[in-house]
Amino acid sequence: MKLNLQELTLKVGSATTSPALPNYRPPSWPPPRDWPVVIDKEGAIVTRWGDPIWDLSPWEGRPFQLNFGDGEKAGRGEGLDRENADLLRLVVTWLAWGPRGAGKGTTLRSHVTKAKSVIAVCSRNGISAASLTRFPKVLELVPGALAPSSYEATIALLHRALLHK
Repeated sequence: MKLNLQELTLKVGSATTSPALPNYRPPSWPPPRDWPVVIDKEGAIVTRWGDPIWDLSPWEGRPFQLNFGDGEKAGRGEGLDRENADLLRLVVTWLAWGPRGAGKGTTLRSHVTKAKSVIAVCSRNGISAASLTRFPKVLELVPGALAPSSYEATIALLHRALLHK
């Protein structure tokens, strides 16, 4: 299946969202690491796709960040290797620009938290999250890494991502 980039548009509602801006639609899939993800109201690039932390403050109107875990400040828990952090960025990109995309940064952060817990299991065990099903012993560790309160939502999120693979 070929991805139609015209179907991908930024769904986050914000004063800084406009079809005229370069962050409105990814130029390719996957996006290049230097693609501007967040642009402020003055038109300055705040965050690029490959950044370890996405600053969504211009979208939210308050300090707000997503940490992908591959920078110096890994955030809560442990860090991710670059390949797995890029997979997490792809999931978040799909959830922000894809069909039925998230309209708020808080929704994206919730998705990052859920997906990151699974992807961290993969990083910890030296595998790519894209290959998780090929490693049954690692796959068995996933339920233990999920908060019981978010188990079903996490599985639904990952299933949605898999459907659009």
